[in-house]
Amino acid sequence: MSVSELEKTNLAAHAELAAGREETLRVDMQTLKDRVDQLIEDLNAFKEVIDKLKDDRNSQLIAWGSAIIVMLVSALGALLLKILLPLILK
Repeated sequence: MSVSELEKTNLAAHAELAAGREETLRVDMQTLKDRVDQLIEDLNAFKEVIDKLKDDRNSQLIAWGSAIIVMLVSALGALLLKILLPLILK
């Protein structure tokens, strides 16, 4: 007699097998929930790392831009002195 035949004829066997199946489903659902929760935590940590890297990159670009502006202003000042100083001294 197969399990399904036994279930059809014996209510107690059916109830016991159904309870076992329900417990297996409950454990599987809890495992799935735990894995999804872990995935959400990992994604949040990943987002924090990306945000930090973006902020670091923005700071780096601001520093580079400031350095370039200072160099250009210095070069302009040097050129103006080189051009204007001989004109003033004439």
